Amino acid sequence: MAKRFLAILFMILLVFSLSAVTVSAANEPSDDVAAEDNTGETAAETGGPESGAGEETAAAEEPTEAATEEPEQAESKSPLFYIIIAAVVVVVIAAAAIIIWRNPKLREKIKKFIRDYRSEMKKIVWPTRTQVIQNTGVVLVAIIFIALIVGALDLLFGFGVGALGDLKTAITK
Repeated sequence: MAKRFLAILFMILLVFSLSAVTVSAANEPSDDVAAEDNTGETAAETGGPESGAGEETAAAEEPTEAATEEPEQAESKSPLFYIIIAAVVVVVIAAAAIIIWRNPKLREKIKKFIRDYRSEMKKIVWPTRTQVIQNTGVVLVAIIFIALIVGALDLLFGFGVGALGDLKTAITK
């Protein structure tokens, strides 16, 4: 019974995912739209045939590198896409709930896990406010100290590399 239920659930998820792919593919612009001017300028603004610019139109009609690149578009999803995603999430949660409800061993394991989790959370000794402030101060001082050491080493190595470069130029002259 459980195998049949999982198979049906898998088929439903497959149908929903294929529907989501179909919806997102339907939102993609077709190649016919790509033939239009990607800059958003009208033919009159670019010196097109309607502008009466004459010979200048031949140069304007040749695609440049900037014109052939596709502009970056923010992907906008249709509301149907979000509805499908929400439906998939609801189906998965419902399937998990049904599986847990129908399987007493799994239900007991989950209850035991939650009991153990609560028990362990009660054992935690949380630091006081003053301890947190003191520990934060120690960490900040350590960060500043290490940053100063790394900065000093960077400065020394920079001087060393510069001296080697000066030595190389002096030798090659």
